[in-house]
Amino acid sequence: MKRKRPGAEQTAERSRRLRDISGLALCFCGLACLVWLLWRQQAPVPGILVGALRLLAGSGAYVFPCVMMFIGGMMLFGWQRFSLSHASIGSVLAFLTFAAWRHIAGDPSGLPADEASSGLFGSFVGDPQWSTAYVSGAGGYLGAALGWALTGLFGTTASYLFLVMFFLMALVLIVDKPVKDMLMSLKHPASAGARAVRKGVEAVRNGKSREANGKSAPAIKGVAEPGSKGPSLLERIRDQETVTAAGEPRTEGGKSRSRMKALPGLDDSVEDEPVTSTHVPQPFDNPVYPLPPISLLRDAPVVGINKKAKQELEERIQILVKTLDEFGIGANVVEIAHGPTVTRYEVQLAPGIKVARITSLADNLAMALEAINVRVEAPIPGKSAIGVEVPNANAAIVSLKECIESPVFRDSESKLTFALGKDVAGEIKVADLARMPHLLIGGSTNSGKSVCLNSLIASIVFRARPDEVRFLMVDPKRVELTMWEGIPHLVYPVVREVKQAAGILRAAIMEMDKRYDLLAAAGARNIQSYNEKVPEGERMPYLVIVIDELADLMAQAGQEIEGSIERLAHLARATGIHLVIATQRPSVDVITGTIKANIPSRIAFACIQAVDSRTILDRNGAERLIGRGDMLFLPIDAAKPVRIQGCYLSEAETEGIVDYLRSQDSPEYLISPVEENAQSSGGDDSPIDDVLFEKAVRLAVTTGHASASYLQRRLRIGYARSSRLVDIMEQRGIIGPPNGAKPREILITHDEMERLFADGASP
Repeated sequence: MKRKRPGAEQTAERSRRLRDISGLALCFCGLACLVWLLWRQQAPVPGILVGALRLLAGSGAYVFPCVMMFIGGMMLFGWQRFSLSHASIGSVLAFLTFAAWRHIAGDPSGLPADEASSGLFGSFVGDPQWSTAYVSGAGGYLGAALGWALTGLFGTTASYLFLVMFFLMALVLIVDKPVKDMLMSLKHPASAGARAVRKGVEAVRNGKSREANGKSAPAIKGVAEPGSKGPSLLERIRDQETVTAAGEPRTEGGKSRSRMKALPGLDDSVEDEPVTSTHVPQPFDNPVYPLPPISLLRDAPVVGINKKAKQELEERIQILVKTLDEFGIGANVVEIAHGPTVTRYEVQLAPGIKVARITSLADNLAMALEAINVRVEAPIPGKSAIGVEVPNANAAIVSLKECIESPVFRDSESKLTFALGKDVAGEIKVADLARMPHLLIGGSTNSGKSVCLNSLIASIVFRARPDEVRFLMVDPKRVELTMWEGIPHLVYPVVREVKQAAGILRAAIMEMDKRYDLLAAAGARNIQSYNEKVPEGERMPYLVIVIDELADLMAQAGQEIEGSIERLAHLARATGIHLVIATQRPSVDVITGTIKANIPSRIAFACIQAVDSRTILDRNGAERLIGRGDMLFLPIDAAKPVRIQGCYLSEAETEGIVDYLRSQDSPEYLISPVEENAQSSGGDDSPIDDVLFEKAVRLAVTTGHASASYLQRRLRIGYARSSRLVDIMEQRGIIGPPNGAKPREILITHDEMERLFADGASP
């Protein structure tokens, strides 16, 4: 980070000090004027100022001090959130509008003759509306001048319309917010009020009918009205005049023009209402551990599609059709989808034209369209057309905030749902890690892998508490994942050493085996059915293992790392353990056939060579991506990959999320690295002393719970030691054997426990 020069720091400090002094002066001057207006003062200065204000503004003199205090308060407190210059201009415009309205709305005909010609202007002009007696009680000479000009030029009725327009303009300047957003913010309270009134009327009617019939009517459950669907997808250009930076088209009322398309392996939903809340409303949010607020994330900048851009699209259509015709391919562009990064031209071929002929012309099309790269998707899934994807001149940013606020993300019930970004049609796409069940991410350096990992982690922590989802992070690069150090979702500090990574993966395998023992004891097939059977305090959290750079691990401990990943990927799904592995060297010695066979869901970012794309996706395509978050996503049950512009999470946003999570709770580390010779012997061989054994027995007898996970959480020990404590208590006859999904039976009373420890019981 660059340091500011001393001169720049001094200038900024002087500017801040001057702003504070000016704000204080305006606030106190406005307060003094208001006091002088309300309580007449005999001193000469207040008398002169009050008289001048009444002549200039009339009854608007009471508004003028309020405007001064408002601008002063903006300078003191609100200058970072609002535009000070816009707010000042808007306040003055509102003041003048009020003065003009007071003048036009008044009636000077009732003034006595001597007052109707009072004052210099009243006697000179001969019009009572310019008299001192009238203007001092109406809008002053400022209001008289504006009102006289408006009524003289446009008439009284039109003048009121102009005053309404001026007031709305002042409001927009003060609030510094688009009119569309202001109206949408008023829509929801109005709709809620209307629904409440309608329900009240229906309740009264139902009550009257029940009284008339002498018996109660059955309750009728309300059915939500289906959301309005957008127009046909077959449009020439799917953009609106204004789109977000991520390319999501909008229409009047804030509704999406296009429906959310379903992707295999993805959650989908129809977007029918805009999101205005500042927090992701989730049914599993609780006050004990509040989920992070959306305000920690930033909005994406808004960009517009001007006439020049639309003209360029039309020119490219002509060039595309002409180029194909030069190679003897008859084609017609039937639709255009404008996304955040690329524009897809959907081309229908003439009868008898082979698809392979156009796929081999990608380089020729790129040269004709003067594009960096062109990718041909033949055919588009679900359509009888071929997609020619051309990079946009100005790529837009897809913010994580708008993805998390989208209905497709909010309506997902899975704790492991994460935001991907937007596809070439500008539609938000999310995925569920539990359905994948593991994810492989590959691509060249600076293509967007680490940002994708951070977005994945952030998406999950925005919807899941530490008792629902845990993370185990391995970061040999020591750059990206170390930012998440100290969050309460971690089961172990971020691993940086390769040798330690091998041990922590062995510990993950042991954790998987222990989870299978718990599933077998409860008679459950997977983690979902287990959590439904056991009490809430005994539920098993998901565990997401994130590895940022697989190549470094494979270079130093390839055989051991590959074996651990293979075993976890093959067996860990049912126990709620999922792998997310990223590498910037997608070669066959890093992404081996064994790893690929057990991790079917892949994300490929920009690659240098086609062979790297085939290593990740088993097909070409990633070598034609343009980088900076441009990805091909291939879920487990999809036939072809989907092109998506990944959502962006800045370093400052990540730091804000991490700081919030750290402030809520401290991490509770539950596992530790296991040596290679210790994995078969049971893992944690640290002795169990008398104090720990006594604590475990007292906890079991007092609370009535004696499971390994309960002791692990309450005593803050590893799972291996808690399991051994349970086994010892069972051997001593303190607790009973496992009883399926039911808790173990406590076989001794509190008095028997006291006699047991009085006799010197030890493990």
